[in-house]
Amino acid sequence: MRRFSRGVPVSLRILAVMVGFGLVQACFLEPDVSPVTIQAYRCAQTGQDKCLVAGERIPEGALPPMNEAFLVVAKYQGSASRWTLIYPSKYSPGDMDSSVIEIGLHDSASVWINLMGAKDGYYKERVMSNGSVPDSIEWEFGWRRQAAVTMSVQAPTAGEN
Repeated sequence: MRRFSRGVPVSLRILAVMVGFGLVQACFLEPDVSPVTIQAYRCAQTGQDKCLVAGERIPEGALPPMNEAFLVVAKYQGSASRWTLIYPSKYSPGDMDSSVIEIGLHDSASVWINLMGAKDGYYKERVMSNGSVPDSIEWEFGWRRQAAVTMSVQAPTAGEN
């Protein structure tokens, strides 16, 4: 076996160069994968059963409207997306059901959701695409769904006991 002046066999140097070249090529060939971005919006027109035009953005952590439709918009890489809405089961307390739709649009899509008459509980909209890392948006309705109760306290006026 021939050796260079440093004492490393030629075959090992060739192997190291080939492995290095393979790693560099793998980095160049790996697809660019970015996360899905998902956001909920109120409808441009209030009081609608269906929503086709986004209005005001619903802040993260805030609940969507429970008495009208709202819009969920996702941006992603790819030619199609798969949307899954997970929600409390109507027929089996404690279990979850889901609805799945596939949308064949490039880079972004939206769906409208109307939770009017929906049960209290946990809701999750998950969006996946072949070219992106999935993301989801979550809401939990319960005690927060109840109408706010206002209470006023007045000090007694003179002459009242």
